[in-house]
Amino acid sequence: MSKKVVELPDIPAAGEELEDYVAALFQASGHYVEKSIVGSDPADIFELDIVTTDYAHEGAMRRLTEVKGGGWGYTDLFKVVGWMQYLKIQHGAFFVTRWDDRKTAPSKMGPLGLNVVCFDDFRAAPEEFAEKGFGTFAAQELIEL
Repeated sequence: MSKKVVELPDIPAAGEELEDYVAALFQASGHYVEKSIVGSDPADIFELDIVTTDYAHEGAMRRLTEVKGGGWGYTDLFKVVGWMQYLKIQHGAFFVTRWDDRKTAPSKMGPLGLNVVCFDDFRAAPEEFAEKGFGTFAAQELIEL
């Protein structure tokens, strides 16, 4: 009888696990992280993936972050910009795992305060996260915690 070995991917392709990974990047770089925030009045107005606060700057800097593993479009980007306006959050981030022929998204959304980032190679995600100015890590092992 042979033994089968099951290996899970280091980084999931979509869903809550992917949100957890992006949240871990922010938390490992010193941000305060809030996940799965629902606003209702009385009906649901929004459901936010991640809101981070960076206290390293003069005054707290908040960022609204959405994470998509696939099936995203410009309507999703503009929805996040709308949430940013509604909540008076100046900085936003939209993390995707593939461009889906939308490589112009960063240049179109940047002026609106939304930074669009594609992590198509998650082995390089921590380095790209830091290069994009989201934060640096005291130790890479913090991400896996």
